[in-house]
Amino acid sequence: MKKIVAYFLITFITLSVTAPIAQAVVKPGAKCSKLGDKQDYKSKTYTCVKSKGKLVWDKGVAKPPSSTNSFTDDAADKAAADKAAADEKAAKEAAKHKLIVDKLALVCTSDSNCPLGSTGPGGGMVFYDAGSKKSWGRYLEVVKDGWKVNSQVRVYAEWCRKYDGTTTFSAKNSKPLNIYLTGEVSNPALKATLGVEIGKGKANTDLMLAFCDDERAAAAIARAHKGGGKTDWYLPSKNELMEFCKFLKKADKSAPLGWLTGSFDRSNEDSIYVDGFYSFMGTPLCGYRAGQEKDFWGYDLWSSSEKDAKTAWVYDFYNDTNETNSKEVRNAIMPVRAFSF
Repeated sequence: MKKIVAYFLITFITLSVTAPIAQAVVKPGAKCSKLGDKQDYKSKTYTCVKSKGKLVWDKGVAKPPSSTNSFTDDAADKAAADKAAADEKAAKEAAKHKLIVDKLALVCTSDSNCPLGSTGPGGGMVFYDAGSKKSWGRYLEVVKDGWKVNSQVRVYAEWCRKYDGTTTFSAKNSKPLNIYLTGEVSNPALKATLGVEIGKGKANTDLMLAFCDDERAAAAIARAHKGGGKTDWYLPSKNELMEFCKFLKKADKSAPLGWLTGSFDRSNEDSIYVDGFYSFMGTPLCGYRAGQEKDFWGYDLWSSSEKDAKTAWVYDFYNDTNETNSKEVRNAIMPVRAFSF
């Protein structure tokens, strides 16, 4: 008998624990015990409110249908997350593009309104700011992409060749006189304006013109450029070329903003063209990187800074380095100019 009683008792306890708890019946206007309590009943959630001095259940608010397909929910969540990520990326790219357009559209009008990347008085791109006015100026601007000499876009020339006068410039048997031009200057004040430093490119070019007046030489080609109606364009010094490269690297890393001229790959699908300048989204603009070997491929730019009687400094965009070349070698020409307000 005791075993039978025990069996029924265990069964009763088990059923009591496992049986589902029935929802308490809730009716709008029925009495409730605590203000603010909430109770789910069928498809609504009811709240205990105070009405006419009594606590009663309100009319209830319909509950949103619960999901019964976790796989569908996961896919929807992933799709929403992917769309949000794509929208954010698109917004960032649009912001970069706008920054480029805004900067290129901005024309320098004063020292306080001449940021890097803006258009200088000569119609070039501002790539260097000394921070304050110096003896040579404050800013440096570089020619626009596509500048031409006698309808030719890719401009190459010898640095300087002064001949002995016995034959013509183009004759194969003419004898160039190798001269260290800077060494020929005896005036200390004038000599101090020459060299590799920033701000010395114009004086270097003036010296080159005094010794090498042939229109086919690098200095003459640079000075002949008349962008913006300006006549003071020149061949940049060694360090001015280095600053140009620094500008390109910094622009490439933040808001890409670039200058290109001639031997480059215009097929890059991410490139844009704004107001005469090329800007590549995420593409290296100074120096070689795997997969981008066409950008500035083999492109050496002459500086106006001498190394010695036979050589002058060039910047090698392929390897991102400074090196020297014989003054008789034909390298690319990139005019710049200094200015301030």
